[in-house]
Amino acid sequence: MTILDEYFMTYPKSQNAIDIFYGEWSSIIPGDIKSHGTADLFNDVRIDLICNKVGGLNNANILELGPLEGGHSYMLTKKLKARSVTAIEANSRAYLKCLIIKEILGMNNVSYMLGDFDQYLNDCNMYDLILACGVIYHCKNPIETIVKISNKTQKIGIWSHYFKESEVRSIYGDRFSYVAEIMNYKGYTGTVYKHNYSKALNIPRFCGGGNTYTYWMDLESWFSLFDSLGFTLEILSGSENHIHGPEFTAIATKK
Repeated sequence: MTILDEYFMTYPKSQNAIDIFYGEWSSIIPGDIKSHGTADLFNDVRIDLICNKVGGLNNANILELGPLEGGHSYMLTKKLKARSVTAIEANSRAYLKCLIIKEILGMNNVSYMLGDFDQYLNDCNMYDLILACGVIYHCKNPIETIVKISNKTQKIGIWSHYFKESEVRSIYGDRFSYVAEIMNYKGYTGTVYKHNYSKALNIPRFCGGGNTYTYWMDLESWFSLFDSLGFTLEILSGSENHIHGPEFTAIATKK
């Protein structure tokens, strides 16, 4: 491979930018662009559920944690008419894919930032809504992340997996530790179980956290943690039979 292999000596078009990351896209992209992804993240019912529950997002300022490839940013601004989205992405390749999508789809009121959202939450402004879709079960300390989110908004949109031993064991086997641990952050606690990414780290489309492992909370801890933070957690939909483990879509609202 030489530097000349990085040149696109064809007619300029949006498809060329998508093909920089050929084989790495997870999302189906709107229009006639071929990403070879399979996830319909630009038309995601989970985001519609959250939007409907909060009474719409028109004119809202939103913080999005882990935008992946920009599909939810697109929905929030283009379809659901949020005023602005600030999206924090730690994976540099995902961040660059988001910038490509922003350019191709004209998402002018979305701002992407590369870095760790846990650190950003330490001193950022308040937001009308924080969207945590597909990220909390990838966190090194999910208790810390949830506590920090709760300090920066009164409404939190969530999609996450959670730990239930029978279902998780059948999918992941020994990639999980089945010994419960009590995780703490500033006096708030939850029961968690360690998950090692293992061979998943070698997958080109890997879209997990920035460590070799993460922790999943059990469902009871989700409810008890938000209750202790002064929030009501309402599950809008969910299933124990998801291919990657039990999951739910929810909204957490300040009491």
